[in-house]
Amino acid sequence: MKSVLAHPISQEMDSVAFEDVIVTFTWEERPLQGPSWRNPHKDVIQQILRNLSYIENQWRDQHIENQYKKILSDI
Repeated sequence: MKSVLAHPISQEMDSVAFEDVIVTFTWEERPLQGPSWRNPHKDVIQQILRNLSYIENQWRDQHIENQYKKILSDI
């Protein structure tokens, strides 16, 4: 089965804020969600944390590299 988009995807994409995509549940609703629903979400959160950790390390490496370049240019 081939799916067809109603609207073509534009080359330009708008940024999305966390508030635009978050789904919240009340404390009363949480027990209704079984482990089969929660476990995939746990995996997603773990992947997000790994991605953020990687980005942080890349940023630190770039920041250190920029500091060395500045020091060398001052010599």
